[in-house]
Amino acid sequence: QLNQLTKAHLDFYYRHILGLASLPEVPDQVHLLFSPEVNAGHIYLPAGEVMLAVIPGREEPLKYRLRMDLKVTKTTVAALRTLFTSDRTIFPETVPEYQLIRNRQLYQGNYPVCTPEALLKGSAGAPWPLFGEDEEDLAMEQRSMSDTSIGLLLASPVFYLPEGERTIRLTFRFVASTFTGLSTYIARFAKASQKTVEAVQYELLSRVFLIDITAAGEWYHAESYSVRIPEENCLEVLIELGQGSKPVAGYQAGVHGPELKTLLPVVRLLINPGAPHNGLSFLNDLEIERIHLQSKVCYFRRVKLQNSIGNLAVDSAFQPWGPLPAVGSYLDIKNSNAFNRYTTDVAVRLEWMDLPKDPGGFGAWYAGYDAGITDDSFRVGVGALINGSPQPPCGRQQSFPLYCRNAEDASAG
Repeated sequence: QLNQLTKAHLDFYYRHILGLASLPEVPDQVHLLFSPEVNAGHIYLPAGEVMLAVIPGREEPLKYRLRMDLKVTKTTVAALRTLFTSDRTIFPETVPEYQLIRNRQLYQGNYPVCTPEALLKGSAGAPWPLFGEDEEDLAMEQRSMSDTSIGLLLASPVFYLPEGERTIRLTFRFVASTFTGLSTYIARFAKASQKTVEAVQYELLSRVFLIDITAAGEWYHAESYSVRIPEENCLEVLIELGQGSKPVAGYQAGVHGPELKTLLPVVRLLINPGAPHNGLSFLNDLEIERIHLQSKVCYFRRVKLQNSIGNLAVDSAFQPWGPLPAVGSYLDIKNSNAFNRYTTDVAVRLEWMDLPKDPGGFGAWYAGYDAGITDDSFRVGVGALINGSPQPPCGRQQSFPLYCRNAEDASAG
């Protein structure tokens, strides 16, 4: 009894003098994992359903009751992903106006899905930020997210450019009220950096995109491109593909990724996350009003040739009108990709062999015939073959000189 005196004194002091009382008993709570059998359908468990927990060393199992209704299905978590947008100032915040000039960066997190079996074994994996976090000041080994990008896809038959020196011009026309934000951003940036508006435009837009085009078996990355503002409310992207670039091909879902409802060639424009100034900072609020697509190809040779004698091989020298050309001889040039309703301008250039080397041309070559023959005596008409007949008829076709002396004359006709 003497040994219990100290405890009795403390209990009397705290319970009777101070009036402290013990907390009421709280039922134990546990988290349960349910996994249906292979052939089981949906299983419904109502609130209050008794669950037995076998505890090692205890004869009777503990009884737990469900707090809410539960439906057990075969639904599983396929992926855990999140996006985070970093938003930071570029210039010192001493000037309030400069706080509006910000650089945004988009990050994505793709985290492993933890299975119920792993949770039971205590292997829940490393923790990760539920709504993402800024990665800019973190080392690569500390990052929980990676750089990502957003953009748009454009599909059109005018992108089908299998060879030659190719130029694709994309002209975006924006709603005027949304383009004001871009103009204001550029003006503020120029003022804060003490540069001209033109210099700032080049700095912001020169590397703003990552551009890829569908090619056979892959996305072909277009290295050579430029972006400029040709006029108000307008943005122009000029893509250049040299003769050594891969042929542009139609879209294939199994090759080029997410399934699109098109078989046409596709140009993909993504915001470049590695650019000094992320395009998400100043292009995010633009609303597209319309897009003008234009392609230009030089040195395109993938055509079918035919004259009155038969088919001709474009890869070797040939006589376009046969060995004995006469008035009315013809040369058919066929390619449904080059000659269609999308084509607005065509120039056919022929490189000749064994032309007269005399500076006077054909005039000097045929001077002895006294027939008044000059370079301009050789002319051709151009028409389209419709249902086997040339249109317009031969007598009404536009006439072009067949030979020229220099590139300036050739470009004129």
